[in-house]
Amino acid sequence: MKAGVLPRLEKQREKLVSQSLVPLQAACRGFLSRQRFRKSKIQSLAARCIQKNLAVYRAVKSWPWWQLMCGVRPLLTISLSESQLQVKEEELAMLQKKLENSEISRQEFRQSTELLESKVIDLTAELSDERLKGDVACQALEAERAERLRATKEAKELQVKQLQLQKQLEEAEKQLGETQQQLQLREIEAKSSGKGHEWQMRLDCAETEAAFLRKRIGQLEERLEREQQCKVDVEQKLSQAQQLYEEARRSAQQLKRKCQQLTCELEDTRVLMENQQGRNHELEKKQKRFDLQLAQALGASAFEKSLREKVAQENSGLQFQLGSLRQSLQQKELEKEAQLE
Repeated sequence: MKAGVLPRLEKQREKLVSQSLVPLQAACRGFLSRQRFRKSKIQSLAARCIQKNLAVYRAVKSWPWWQLMCGVRPLLTISLSESQLQVKEEELAMLQKKLENSEISRQEFRQSTELLESKVIDLTAELSDERLKGDVACQALEAERAERLRATKEAKELQVKQLQLQKQLEEAEKQLGETQQQLQLREIEAKSSGKGHEWQMRLDCAETEAAFLRKRIGQLEERLEREQQCKVDVEQKLSQAQQLYEEARRSAQQLKRKCQQLTCELEDTRVLMENQQGRNHELEKKQKRFDLQLAQALGASAFEKSLREKVAQENSGLQFQLGSLRQSLQQKELEKEAQLE
């Protein structure tokens, strides 16, 4: 760096800084001086007010009416505090009445809540009983359906067997007819040849087989009739079970709806009871606060009562002094009148 460059740069810096720093310092000093001037002006005004008030107080402190006003002012304050105390007592009585009413309503809400809870418990028990009855009815219905299916299946099997036996009977009767025809032919031939005994035995066997088949068909028909009667009985029982199941389902649905309705009413009652408890809590807090204020007001009333008695004594003393001052003033006026005469 060349010689003389650094001092020249420092001078330029000081010149540039002074251009912005000097107005800033002037503005700050002006602001601070204005603040000090305003503060000194307020202080001088306050001092003049205090001096004026002291001068006025010195002028009037010995006046009898000023002393009388100083004695009467506490009495006015006491009367005002008594009216405020009466208002506070009225408010406290009103709050106590509200608290009693809220306590009564809370008891009513509690009783209604307990009643609704007992109803909900009873309805829940009835609902469980109806559900149990419905389950039993469902089981009985399933059993009746299974019995009905079994009876239907057996009836179909018996009908198939009956048809088979009827076919066998028809075939046997057909064979019997053929055998009788052959027997008649053989009898004619036997008369000539002597072999009718064998065909007679065959005929007897065929008749016996046909009688057996007829008997078996009769038994199957009787069994089929019994199975059909059992099927009818099962269908009747099934319809009765279905009716019982529908009645149990309807009663369960009604009880469920009633239980839901009572649950909603119970929740509403709980919400109302919680709100009422909150209001009761607020009223209790207000009552405590007013009790505290009442105790403070009673203490202040006792203090003001003693102060009032003291002021009354001072008032009587001031009245005595006022009377003496009036007498002295009258005496001075009489003396002045006598001097003027």
